[in-house]
Amino acid sequence: MSKRLDRQIVAVMFTDIVGYTALMQTDEGLGLDKRDRYMRALEVRHEAFGGTIVKRMGDGTMSTFPSSLAAVLAAVAIQRELAAQEVPVRIGIHVGEVILEPGDMIGDAVNIASRIESFAVPGGVMLSDSACDQLKNRSEVEVVSLGRFRLKNVGRPFELYAVSAEGIVVPAPGALEGKGGRFASLPGNLPDPATPLLGRSADLASLIELVREHPVVTITGPGGVGKTRIVIELGRLLAPEFLDGVAFIALADLTDAAEFLPALAVALDVKEAEGRTLGDGVFSLIGDKKALLLLDNLEQILLAAPEAYRRLWGRAGPNRPGRSWRVPPSLCSSSAAERPRAPSS
Repeated sequence: MSKRLDRQIVAVMFTDIVGYTALMQTDEGLGLDKRDRYMRALEVRHEAFGGTIVKRMGDGTMSTFPSSLAAVLAAVAIQRELAAQEVPVRIGIHVGEVILEPGDMIGDAVNIASRIESFAVPGGVMLSDSACDQLKNRSEVEVVSLGRFRLKNVGRPFELYAVSAEGIVVPAPGALEGKGGRFASLPGNLPDPATPLLGRSADLASLIELVREHPVVTITGPGGVGKTRIVIELGRLLAPEFLDGVAFIALADLTDAAEFLPALAVALDVKEAEGRTLGDGVFSLIGDKKALLLLDNLEQILLAAPEAYRRLWGRAGPNRPGRSWRVPPSLCSSSAAERPRAPSS
């Protein structure tokens, strides 16, 4: 009979001393002293918050806690104590299922926690989105989003967070380096829907296929049929596929085509810079990213559309020929979704 595996859902914490190897080469005594202080702090805080150090790896540890909250509170206490002793430590936390073995632990959650710790900075505490989800509505812990990251040998992208508390370092997102990479994402500004969307599953399925297949899709129809609401839901459903972000650009208040680029720049947080126009900055940001732009009420300033399309088409590549496409009339009582023609070369 095969041995039953000890599977548990836990908060996994990885820690290590930053610069320990180099310190041991230059001052072995100081290096060992700092490692001893580090291990004592970990042991005390794990005991206080119900954690277990599963494995020690030189200057690093792998441990578990019963919850994300317990792990974060322990991590904050560890960092505060070690900062006062000038022991620079990185901490990464993830929540997931692991298989516990004598003196060890395996599973995807272990790999993910290790990758997250690689992005952490000395004096900081880094969390996965899964760990952060357990902290919602907990006033004793504040976190700051650092963006979405690809983690090495991990299937899905993760949004990473930094704990924000007195004495805890919160890093600049653009400066983070680790085992993976950060998505250069667009600002996430998709509006929260005011009402649920009912009875539009077939319409959304048609639109999703169009967006997946074609770089530009236009949804048309009379006012009041719910185009904006459908576009918001479309962005929400497709967000996992557009890893560089989904940006909602509200154009309802614009009356002049000349206002289009400034409005787009504001929504995408693009600033003017020496040696480039605002338009160049916008389209440089968009570039070849896997991003979705939702231009709401573009019909208000139709004269701006040809230039926008030309710039976007220039990024679309030679294998994306221009053709017209229409969705079924069920989208609204008198509507069509059409992919604009690419300008002839």
